[in-house]
Amino acid sequence: MSPSSGRRTWWLLLPIMWMTGLYALSSMRPGTLPVTAPFPHFDKVAHAGVYFGLFMMFVPWGLGRGNPREWMPFAGGSALGFALADEAHQFLVPGREPDWGDLAADAVGICLAVAVCAFGWSRRIRCRIL
Repeated sequence: MSPSSGRRTWWLLLPIMWMTGLYALSSMRPGTLPVTAPFPHFDKVAHAGVYFGLFMMFVPWGLGRGNPREWMPFAGGSALGFALADEAHQFLVPGREPDWGDLAADAVGICLAVAVCAFGWSRRIRCRIL
């Protein structure tokens, strides 16, 4: 392993920390955080935004790997796999239950992030964390 590949591996700490925070939030009972929805279905927009952010946390690691076709499937699959595991985890949290709508919103956020990065790469713009 070259020294630069070791440095790229450290960038994986960003999505791991992001996932740790999401796991902690989804482990809380409903009503623990004093958040009121400013509009109907706000939770779906929040899910999409959070998983957009999760995918974007993989970008610094991916940029060091070169071609996006090599790292985007891993990043997207990891984010979607975590979304599925997180929804399943909610079976174990008192007062919470998994929701297919949340999983769909997570997938929309991931797809939007992939589209942003793919568009940026096609325009020869280096995709950066927004």
